[in-house]
Amino acid sequence: QLFEQFIIPILIRIGEDWYNGKITVATEHFASSFIRARLMVIFQQLPLKKKGPRIVIGSAPEDLHEIGPLMMAILVREAGFVVEFIGPDTPLTDLAEYAVDAKINLIVLSATTVESANLLSGFQKALEKLKHTPVFAFGGSAFSFQPDLVKNTPGVYLGKTLTQSLEKIKALMQTLN
Repeated sequence: QLFEQFIIPILIRIGEDWYNGKITVATEHFASSFIRARLMVIFQQLPLKKKGPRIVIGSAPEDLHEIGPLMMAILVREAGFVVEFIGPDTPLTDLAEYAVDAKINLIVLSATTVESANLLSGFQKALEKLKHTPVFAFGGSAFSFQPDLVKNTPGVYLGKTLTQSLEKIKALMQTLN
């Protein structure tokens, strides 16, 4: 509730104020960095679970927005899962290689732009070629604003909200245990 009712509306307002010229880029960056730093502290203070299916959460290639995936990583770790947060702008080839090496069970990527969402369209097929195929799930505002992107992105769509996404991840993890 804190994220959906407080932090996300603040982030939207900051973005709108920047877009409308009410605040500078420097102010927007400061506010975002402040929020990100506080969220990272929360993430790092949550207990580390070492056993169980492994989840990686980050942003799509060319997507520099990481606060949404960081909030998701917090919620998933708080729910008791093994979670690694990998941050923004994740190269898919590197991520696939890492998924094999680290025996990742679920990869969750967020896209806030149409361009970064389109880069995810072939990722499921690339993962299926691996010896160990992790489940690929995705979300982010790009999919909310352009629902056709969901149909064009093979994988599991997590939904429009953090709450929906968390419930979907919990259900996916039930099938992996």
